[in-house]
This record gives sequence, structure tokens and C-alpha cells, in this order.
Amino acid sequence: MNDVLLAMDKVDYSYDEGGFALSGLSLEICKGQRIAVLGNNGAGKSTFFLLCNGILKPDKGALFYGGKTIDPRKKQDLLRLRQLVGIIFQDADHQIIGSTVESEVSFGPMNLKLPAEKVAQRVDQALQAMGLAEYRHRPPHYLSGGEKKRVTIADILAMEPEVLLFDEPTAFLDPAGVRTLESLLAELYRQERALLVSTHDIDFAWRWAQRILVFHAGRLVADNTPEQIFADGPLLEQAGLRRPYLYDFTLSLQAHCGWPPDIWPKTTAEIEAYYKNKAGL
Repeated sequence: MNDVLLAMDKVDYSYDEGGFALSGLSLEICKGQRIAVLGNNGAGKSTFFLLCNGILKPDKGALFYGGKTIDPRKKQDLLRLRQLVGIIFQDADHQIIGSTVESEVSFGPMNLKLPAEKVAQRVDQALQAMGLAEYRHRPPHYLSGGEKKRVTIADILAMEPEVLLFDEPTAFLDPAGVRTLESLLAELYRQERALLVSTHDIDFAWRWAQRILVFHAGRLVADNTPEQIFADGPLLEQAGLRRPYLYDFTLSLQAHCGWPPDIWPKTTAEIEAYYKNKAGL
């Protein structure tokens, strides 16, 4: 496929000799996809992200970007991968190194050897996107947890990657911060970037994702649409997942209110709009 950005073929990774953190991982990530990554702690989600970004190197198997083999042991390949695949960690303090917000966000573009004017432009755009322009000269370590999270997202946006990996992005965010994040994800999707979000928030995954990857015990056990994933009771039991609240509510509507079996609303607003349209309002 021409729109495949990142791909893995039979990738294995082990942290020690005690067993695989990931085994036999094969998948493709395409341009313009919204992908939720689900699974309990220790399932392999974080290892998957670190392999995507080149922080970890596969023990076996192959990694591709844009159809070309990536050897993460080669400096040139590794730099290209980290420029094109950005990861936003759950704990912002593990990612922040700059003395000010501006210097933090400029670090990545400067390492790309871009002209000073281009670096300044990327920093300005990233700070505006995350609502951080007024924090430009502040030390990031004195910001709140939610503000630090926005700084780490701005870090990656300034690199202009094609694939963005978000590890539990709603952690430390207040409700306003979550709304800002979802607006940002919508804008990034309009730019046709590939977006992967590792999350324990099942209801967010249901309303946001087009595709869901489910990891369990170091293996990718499912890769399908949200509708197919949450219809699979044995899979959910195996992976320790629950159904989204709105999915269960829709099942009740189907059973008792004549709701069409082929329509799966992702928000309560869609349910309201359906009944208003049916009533001719």
C-alpha cells in the first residue's frame, strides 16, 4: 500500500532471558489512521511504542518506514526514524530537559540543523497549538502536571513527525486539558498524520479510534475496528477489557427501543440527533 508509513514484520523483543516482552509482532501503520492501543499493564504496549521510535532495537524481525528497511543500529536510520515517529511519554518529567519552555521545544528542531528562522517558526507554531505562548520563558519544571504534558506534546509537534505515539496522554490533564488534547488530535488527523494512543480509557478509545490494537502477554492478539473488538466477548475476557458504556447502552437501545443494529453511536449527541431526526424535529 502506498500509504503505509511504519511496518513491522515478525518482531521479537526481550528485556532479559526470562521471556519475550513482545513476540511475533507484524503490523502496518498507515497515513491518516486513528489507532487506540489497548491492553493491561505489562501487555507490551509501551515496548511496542519504544520499538516504533527506535528507543528499543528488535532482537529479531524487520522494521520498515515508507517501504524502506530501517536498521536502528545505524545512526542515520535511527535519526530518520526518531524524526518521523514522535513519542509523547506518560510522565512528562522523563521527557523535559530544557531550562525554559522555549528552549525545550526548540531542542528537537535545532538538532535537525534547521536554519534559525525555521526553528523559531516551528517553535511558535507548536506553542500556539498547545496554548503555551505565554509560558515561553518559564522554567518547565515549575509548571503544573497538565502544563508539562502540553510542553512534551509541543516538543514533538515541533519535529513535524508523520506518526505520533501518545502514551496515556490524558494522564495529569484536567477536563479542560482533555478537551484541548482531543481538539489537537482532531487537527492532527486533518493533517493526515498517523495517530496511535495507548490508553486505559475504553470510552475514549470507542469514540475516537478507527482501529484498535489489543496486546496481551507480549502478543498482538487483535487488530480490528472498535465495533468488531468490543463485540468479541472472549477477546475482552482474555485481555481484561470491558465494553464501553455507550456500547452497552446501544445494546440496550437495540433490545428495547428498536435501535438499528447497524448503527453504533460514538457519542450521546449522535443518539440525540438520531431521535430528533426520527421525530422530524
